[in-house]
Amino acid sequence: MEKTLLSQTVADQLISMEKIFEDKSPINMPNHIEYKRMRKLVSINHDINFLLDITCARNPNSSQGTNQLRVETGVLLRLDYNVTAPHTNPDGKILLGSHLHRYVEGFRARWASRPSDQVFSEFTDRRRTLREFLEYCNVREIPTIN
Repeated sequence: MEKTLLSQTVADQLISMEKIFEDKSPINMPNHIEYKRMRKLVSINHDINFLLDITCARNPNSSQGTNQLRVETGVLLRLDYNVTAPHTNPDGKILLGSHLHRYVEGFRARWASRPSDQVFSEFTDRRRTLREFLEYCNVREIPTIN
């Protein structure tokens, strides 16, 4: 549960700041047995900690996944891709398929929108989708993704 709400200005600054992985070793993608992986990120000047959650469906025939960037106080960005369940925004608008959650002051990461075609590919390759998400999150020096 989130402890405190961030201002929109602070959330936007956290999202846009450059980040690097604490551990430079290759990222091993999750699978249907070990369906979740977590990696620590830090700001370039090492004063702010972030967590990256990488999740895939437990069903080996599913291509669903989630990539999430968060700080101690909550989720900043979450990409849900190849999902079958609809998402409902706080205003009642329903989104079908892949969607990108972004922190909105007062609503946390409950708002979602369609991911930009200029940023994200077709979500057919989980490794490429993770790399594109990391680039969107302004992560530098992205390690090999296995």
